[in-house]
Amino acid sequence: MPAGTYTLRQSQDEPSIYELSNNAGSHSVILETRSSSKASKAKPEILFNNYGGTDYLEAVETSSGNSIDIMPGAAEKQAAKKGSPKPHTVPTA
Repeated sequence: MPAGTYTLRQSQDEPSIYELSNNAGSHSVILETRSSSKASKAKPEILFNNYGGTDYLEAVETSSGNSIDIMPGAAEKQAAKKGSPKPHTVPTA
């Protein structure tokens, strides 16, 4: 998905499902999640794993402690077989 401003919305019917969509409305993806096992750093951040120059969304940490881990998709699982991730974060507004 292209760089930009995105909104993450939790499904009303299924609490482990989220929709991530850009504010222009041209890109969206459905994400399967689980509650995060990591301690939140008290500041909102988006966490990524980078494999071979490609970023995969790993988690969303909130300042309120409602952090979620994103379940890895097939492409990330395949990339993980070829090497270790290089984690990085992006602060949120």
